[in-house]
Amino acid sequence: MWLYLLWMVVMVWLVWFSPWKKPARVRRAEMRGVRGEADVAAALQTRLAEMCGSHFVLRHAVILNIAPGTPYPTAEIDHLAITPFGIFVVETKAWRGQILPGQDNDTLTWISPAGETEVRKSPLAQNRAKVAFIRGLFPDEFCVVAGVGVFSSPEARVSPDLSVDLIGMADLRHWLRGRLNSWRDRTMNHAMSESVDVASTDREIMKFVDVSPDAGMRHKERVIGNAEESIIVDHKQNTRTQSHIFTNAKRFWDRQHWLVQRLLALLLCFTLEPVVIASYLLEFKNLALCLALFAGTLGG
Repeated sequence: MWLYLLWMVVMVWLVWFSPWKKPARVRRAEMRGVRGEADVAAALQTRLAEMCGSHFVLRHAVILNIAPGTPYPTAEIDHLAITPFGIFVVETKAWRGQILPGQDNDTLTWISPAGETEVRKSPLAQNRAKVAFIRGLFPDEFCVVAGVGVFSSPEARVSPDLSVDLIGMADLRHWLRGRLNSWRDRTMNHAMSESVDVASTDREIMKFVDVSPDAGMRHKERVIGNAEESIIVDHKQNTRTQSHIFTNAKRFWDRQHWLVQRLLALLLCFTLEPVVIASYLLEFKNLALCLALFAGTLGG
């Protein structure tokens, strides 16, 4: 009996406190990213409703087929807003700390709250191919297509020296209002028919969107294997360069840790006494079945 109880303790430890669990830092960063995208989505919905009523379309996590037949055919748009005064491609970043100009227009310097310094790819650079693709679909000069990078964290400090298209959450309304005013200025001497036809524009863009259930996962898998991008991590004391392929491979392993953990637990279950299966059921919170198996094994 004591041996059974010992194995139950071991199995519970493997399931709940396994050394393969995703590092807390990685989990926190992922949660910040999810919350950041949700916050920006809600803010866009509110601001656009104020300006356009119901006459707009807002889509999230759009997988756009921008280069069919190539090794990397898709690009992900965090938020796509189609309004009467323009089409806006929104890239969300949950960075905390200071965000300063980088080495060139394609990079930004990020200083974390702990003082770590990294040179990261600018959201505007990430948006460039997506904006160009959509702009190519609508060559009309009155159909404005623009990209914007929004830093969702309230702890983000965006340098005023950056592009006006790199903004904090608090500046989103002002940015959209500026786009609306620019459109009004351009169309002042033209008929209102020069505004974007929201419904037909949305239908045209959706022709190039991958709407399959696993589109997002397949896109992320391709990104993980993309060795063309690089992250330059610049520490004053220890300057080093890391490629995305290694960084993303580590992130992929962190995301998949649960699979290894569960496989090991199952292996132990099937090679030990049947009572161990009851401990694995704790993972699914099926306490009643667990107790039934345990009692049946002891009784036998």
